[in-house]
Amino acid sequence: MHLPDPTLYALKAQKPGLLARQSAHWAELWHNRRLLIDLSAREVRSRYRASALGVGWTIANPLLMLAVFSFVFGAVFGLRWPQASAHPLAFALNLLCGMAVFALLFETVARAAEVISGNANYVKRVIFPLGVLPLTQIGSALFHVGIQVALLLAAATFVFRPSTAWLSLPLVWGAYVLGVAGVCWAVAAIGVYLRDVAQVIPVMLTALQFLSPVFYPISALPASFRPWVQALPTTWVIEQTRAIVTLGAWPTAGELALAWGIAAVLAALGLALFHKLRAGFADVL
Repeated sequence: MHLPDPTLYALKAQKPGLLARQSAHWAELWHNRRLLIDLSAREVRSRYRASALGVGWTIANPLLMLAVFSFVFGAVFGLRWPQASAHPLAFALNLLCGMAVFALLFETVARAAEVISGNANYVKRVIFPLGVLPLTQIGSALFHVGIQVALLLAAATFVFRPSTAWLSLPLVWGAYVLGVAGVCWAVAAIGVYLRDVAQVIPVMLTALQFLSPVFYPISALPASFRPWVQALPTTWVIEQTRAIVTLGAWPTAGELALAWGIAAVLAALGLALFHKLRAGFADVL
């Protein structure tokens, strides 16, 4: 396994400014990118160890949930997306766009609260870059969600008209992943001191999933509720993913700039909070 460079920690003996500290934190992560890849790969392998179906569960689980939700919200409640294709799979693919967004959240934020306490042996290693640990959850999640998105695009070629706008998905999801990384750093740091966070986060994410336009279009809501739903941090990613995949619509430059700006702020704040609180990790654990 690739080990971190101890010289990076010499910066701790100084008292640099805020910008210098942020630069040092990001430089540390970049230097340890091989370690991040190794830990993420180990996380994926450990999940399917001794499993008969193995990585096949990455496909089987979302397809099973997709079938259930499609039946409940499509057949029972009769929900439809406006301007959607008349193809029988159109509703399911619109649904999968939103489910993929939340799959990343449940795989990362929900598990981030225990990622430090679950690796307490690393905390006592002075030169170990603890900031990498929350990112291993993201690396593992991107493997699983990436398979879901690949299935989504493969099925969409038969249901919707393929479009060059699909090339903009990495721009939308890149901002999303960066923002999620900031949240993971914050949750991981707070979770060391407040163990209740690990119990609260899954409940909050479940509530956010049903409040977000995952299982229904925003147009199905009363007009007075729509601004509140549109203000949710996940709504933009879900709606943009649907627009790109199902309608072939490119996101605007202004929307992307705003999304990347917010994501960068979240990441910077989350990383700063993590390093602010990490000094007490060893004492708590």
